Amino acid sequence: MKDSEIRKNIYIEILEYAQKTTEFTIEKLVKDLNLNPSEIDLLTRSRDSGLLICNIWKKKRWEDDSWTMSVEGRFRLLDYEQIQLNYKSLFWTKSIWITAMILSLCVGLATIIY
Repeated sequence: MKDSEIRKNIYIEILEYAQKTTEFTIEKLVKDLNLNPSEIDLLTRSRDSGLLICNIWKKKRWEDDSWTMSVEGRFRLLDYEQIQLNYKSLFWTKSIWITAMILSLCVGLATIIY
């Protein structure tokens, strides 16, 4: 992967990291996820918006090194997990439906033949 390429699910990776780690620093997140410069730029823009991660308010002052997942980020991750679960469920439902159709076709043909 080139340094300029952004991974497909980088936001999801950031949210999953934030969910596993209740409190983290941006430097630790960058190191642990092995972010390239383009992804760091994307993280910086999303950090400034506060949609995925937010700064933790401590002792009545901002501590730039303490971050956590924002409420909106938590809901975005829940939505993503629900969609993934629906895809898995759809796969198994479709498989069972196809199997049932094949069985009913075989039974129907057997009834006609015999």
